[in-house]
Amino acid sequence: MVRIAGFRKVVVRCRILLCAAVVIAAGAAVHFCWPETAGSQPAPGEAMLLSSDHLETPVNSDNVNLTESRVRRRVPWCGHTRLLSPVTAQEFQFLSSHRRNRDLLIYSAFYDPRLAPRKPIIRSTGIARNVGMSGLMCQLWYRRWSQVMVTMQAHVERLPEGDSRRYQAVLITCSTSSKVEEIPSAVSFAWSHCAQPAGFLPVRVLPSTPVRNGQFAVCMSPLHSFYDNVDEAVQTLELNRLFGANRFFVYNFASSKRVASLLASKHYAKDVTVLPFQPPVNIDRWPQPSNNTVEVKHFAQMAMLQDC
Repeated sequence: MVRIAGFRKVVVRCRILLCAAVVIAAGAAVHFCWPETAGSQPAPGEAMLLSSDHLETPVNSDNVNLTESRVRRRVPWCGHTRLLSPVTAQEFQFLSSHRRNRDLLIYSAFYDPRLAPRKPIIRSTGIARNVGMSGLMCQLWYRRWSQVMVTMQAHVERLPEGDSRRYQAVLITCSTSSKVEEIPSAVSFAWSHCAQPAGFLPVRVLPSTPVRNGQFAVCMSPLHSFYDNVDEAVQTLELNRLFGANRFFVYNFASSKRVASLLASKHYAKDVTVLPFQPPVNIDRWPQPSNNTVEVKHFAQMAMLQDC
């Protein structure tokens, strides 16, 4: 399992408990968090709505105003419709695919050339309601091409251990266009080719081959219930440092100011990255209110493992 964000070129192993056996077992479970399924291939009958006639003069990315979150651009094959396209994209948020419902909430997206370097895919993770996802479209956005957005059919894979809750983790695969050499800068999801997306996710690039430098990182399960056990957090970090971990990714739903100060301290700031992880659905609470229906199992931990 790998998470790449610039400097994050490390081999990542999931970790939830403190014992060393779990850390070792995580390596054996890599195929579970990195499935080689039929979903990695383009979905049958997908359409690439792009032709060479639509490719215009590249835009000088140095002149792009990054203070603007979106710009209105015309997509040639959408007629006179002008779509708001991303200049910058939101990170570390669960973004809805539709403004009027929360059937699909996507957390992250990666450009993944590992299985097929000549046919890389965009792999996204999130949570979805137990409703049909047929017809979902991927919208890939490019920074250098001023009027190009590519759409194709999305392949949605529901992950196990949803425990019959209203939401369960999903892994969404989008093929990429062979007619555009540029890596997409952002991805969005919609239910028709020319629909205005509700939000955009930045696309991060994974290495084409595994990193084999002996280093690894540890992902920590979402901190929740205003987690305040500073001693346990220190033990977890230091124990894994002894095992050789040199990077930590801490998924945070709700933790105390003491824990936040610890993770931001000089001792940990260089090798600990705190990732906001707050699915906007009903989650476990303690004590559990009588009228609270938990909609996703254990703070969407399965989606967190896929992101890891």
